[in-house]
Amino acid sequence: MARERLKGKHGTLCNTVRSALHLGSQPRRRHARRTLQRTWIIRHAFHRNAYTAQGAFAEQERAHESTCILLPDDVDFSAAAAFTLAYGTSYHALVDRGQIKAGETLLVLSAAGGVGLAAIQIAKILGAHVVAAASSQEKLAFCKQHGADAGIDYANEDLRERIKALTDGRGPDLIFDPVGGAYAEPAFRSIG
Repeated sequence: MARERLKGKHGTLCNTVRSALHLGSQPRRRHARRTLQRTWIIRHAFHRNAYTAQGAFAEQERAHESTCILLPDDVDFSAAAAFTLAYGTSYHALVDRGQIKAGETLLVLSAAGGVGLAAIQIAKILGAHVVAAASSQEKLAFCKQHGADAGIDYANEDLRERIKALTDGRGPDLIFDPVGGAYAEPAFRSIG
């Protein structure tokens, strides 16, 4: 399969498409504008996703080749639109900053949101024990479907006491809090 590239001073030229737009196997000349701020789904000879810092309303955007990600055929554009933001954020927080290790316990606050679910999935792949915290049993069930080992309904349970019970009094090794707010302090005070 040949790769087509239009090179310029600032990198590879890629066409942008709306995440909800279904494209066939043939590249098209005109595509819709971007859907999410600074996230573009790229289609120029391959099914690609890229993260760029500018060009929000352009029909075409230059993206350095290193920012383009080849998408598997079974990944739709809607899922790919969230990939670089949700999973990129979670990966950076857990791996680059938190340096999470297999066997460690991770507490994920606001776990049912996009970034929280990404954190759960990444941590599980890396071998961590994941405790999800959310505001309802329905949200916790959703988190468990995505890999959480245990859950805390912080709307109906004492967060610190439940963390203590789930970690045998040790507390979590790492806390992922994408929101901040009322539950941040009790969570951080639970670190053993």
